[in-house]
Amino acid sequence: MTKKYIVLAALLLTAGCSGTSASPSPPATPPAAPSPIATCCSLGGMVTETNPTSSTIVAGATVTVVAGLDTGLMTTSDSAGQYLFARLQLGALTLRTSAAGYDDTLQTLTLTVDRQGFGFQLNPTSASVFEQFNETVSDRDPVCASYEVTTRLPCKSYVIALHAAGTVDAVLNWDDSVAVSSALALELVREPGTNQGDQIELSHVTQGNPNREQVIAVLPAGIYSVRVLYQRPLGPQAFILTMTHPR
Repeated sequence: MTKKYIVLAALLLTAGCSGTSASPSPPATPPAAPSPIATCCSLGGMVTETNPTSSTIVAGATVTVVAGLDTGLMTTSDSAGQYLFARLQLGALTLRTSAAGYDDTLQTLTLTVDRQGFGFQLNPTSASVFEQFNETVSDRDPVCASYEVTTRLPCKSYVIALHAAGTVDAVLNWDDSVAVSSALALELVREPGTNQGDQIELSHVTQGNPNREQVIAVLPAGIYSVRVLYQRPLGPQAFILTMTHPR
């Protein structure tokens, strides 16, 4: 009898040991979610030309992010020269501005808040410009403002903006029955033309028919005018003016 109890106790002990389970492992920690990209800021402004025509807007210019978190993003200036990026990521970025007929420009900035009024200036691509005007001048035209009393005359005025130094060459031709004519004169001035020293060259006595006057000068960057002056009140005078100059 004692032997049976011993066997039974052994069996019960074995069953108890086989039913014991190991402690469960703690659940794995999920990977941290990536930090959201910080976006907050708009960037806008105007695209214009460089001096001396910095008030001239450039419509249709492309502004492109070429370095930074928003690389490849681009926008275009509208008819008023305004461009806008509505939402950019925080941080440093480099922008390239380009337009037909202008040199590209690069500009780097660090964006931390909304920025409006951030402008770009484009320099016209270097080129030689030829212009021709077939017009008529008379005593009914406005009088040119001039420091020189002798050139305060009715005139036609043609503005030239030079973004780099270069040669301005203007030639005036007209048909006049008078062999030695003083009907017209040709003047080259630095704008506004009303200060002492603004006059650069004056050609006002010609011989032969057709009559011809020419002014030519090497000038630094700036704004200038070529003026056709009406010197003789004998009725309207037709003329041809040709000009060659850099942009």
